[in-house]
Amino acid sequence: MNRFNSMKKLIILSQGGLFLVTVILYYFFRRRYLLTDLWDGRFSLVMIIYTGILAGVGVRLFSIILGEVWPQFADNLQDTVITTLQGIDMYDLFLISLPPAIIEELFFRGFLQSYIGNICTSVVFAILHWGFVKKLWAHGLHALMISLFLGWLFVASGSLLTTITAHFTNNLLAGLYVQDKSIF
Repeated sequence: MNRFNSMKKLIILSQGGLFLVTVILYYFFRRRYLLTDLWDGRFSLVMIIYTGILAGVGVRLFSIILGEVWPQFADNLQDTVITTLQGIDMYDLFLISLPPAIIEELFFRGFLQSYIGNICTSVVFAILHWGFVKKLWAHGLHALMISLFLGWLFVASGSLLTTITAHFTNNLLAGLYVQDKSIF
């Protein structure tokens, strides 16, 4: 549990810093209201949330299948996600699922993608999810594929709420999967 407490502190610090950077970048460079990126009104709010949940479930199923057929990816998951999330309570799972989904989507899809496009944004996203200590290249490649999909989903839906919901659903289901693989 001590490892998780230090991980929680790292998540809070890194996500808090990324949130501040995102707000500053939006204010100085984006010159539009954040709410416009969250939901542009092309689709109903219910459809946006529903699409995000379905996309998040699809991403999680893709990840489970990938872990079954790609041993290197399964080993990377064991080294990172599984050892970190085993035995945590629902409050902590929610804490590490929602803020990163909101903040990372605001930064990567909402801000960065509008300047450097989906492919370059996804490469940056993958590098930051790669892991600098153990060089988790399989995890980084997985993050690249997921990021490309989330970038496309943002463009197709016109809403960051869709990608935030998908990202949160994926994170939450990953944690639930680790807690009890039998429910999947």
